[in-house]
Amino acid sequence: MNMQDILQKELDSLFKTLGHSGFPPTLNLEVQLDLQNEVFYLKQEQALFDKLIHVQDKTRTFYHYTSFQALIEILKSGKIRFSSPAGLNDITEIISHNTILKEQLDDEIDEARLQNITKRFIFSLTDRFDSLNQWRLYGADGSGVCIGLDLSQIPYDKQMRFGRILYGETIGSFLGRIKKRIKAELQKNFDFRGYQRWGYFIKDIDYSEESEYRLIYYDDSGALLDKNSWRINNYGAFYPYLDMNMEELNMKIETILFGPKFKERQLNKGMIENYLNRYHKNENVKIEYSGIMSYR
Repeated sequence: MNMQDILQKELDSLFKTLGHSGFPPTLNLEVQLDLQNEVFYLKQEQALFDKLIHVQDKTRTFYHYTSFQALIEILKSGKIRFSSPAGLNDITEIISHNTILKEQLDDEIDEARLQNITKRFIFSLTDRFDSLNQWRLYGADGSGVCIGLDLSQIPYDKQMRFGRILYGETIGSFLGRIKKRIKAELQKNFDFRGYQRWGYFIKDIDYSEESEYRLIYYDDSGALLDKNSWRINNYGAFYPYLDMNMEELNMKIETILFGPKFKERQLNKGMIENYLNRYHKNENVKIEYSGIMSYR
């Protein structure tokens, strides 16, 4: 069995485990040798992981839970905020995505990883509408809003990726097994080199209930940041962010859902409708109330 045979067999099994019909026949398993490090790698590694995280139906609505104040800022500016991984709620992601192949890394974040996380910017979404857990974690404890977004026309290029989060140890175990099989059977070194780009689409199984999707912008040149695009989050982490224009991203607001503990519902619904009629006349945004009645 040669290297392509091993890759084909293992990756076909991985795709099926993650709910796909099998390894996509359009993907090329051509490998390339890094002579300096004596390691083989897939030439189309990024395309492989694009297929794994691919969203089958982008025409459905995706949701972003946030505070009422954040919604107002979005409406006023026409921009949404992409945050560095350093500003994520679960700071362990910065390290955990690097250990996806079961490699031992120091707890400290080295300079290379610090540079990397200032060039990746994430906007998180879910397909869970009016979710009790989402309200508690991200919707200002039920007093915030759930914004329904149309992402059907967003760009998908080298700088922007949209995909579903893959949960659990499955990917790590499969990729680790591929490396070990090639080493044991062929006495050759093989590695996956692009996890600094695709690793942020992988999370611990404990978060699977969130059913998360992510838009990730890769600012590889570091040219978009300036000294004013930094802040401290509620957990005390200092991190950079990018405010990106929704119109340029072809992103539209479809619905605004007020949370189960949202204050002054009727008044604020009328004020938001008035604001939209004045400044967003061509947008058809539906405003609704949460159906959760027993929120505590």
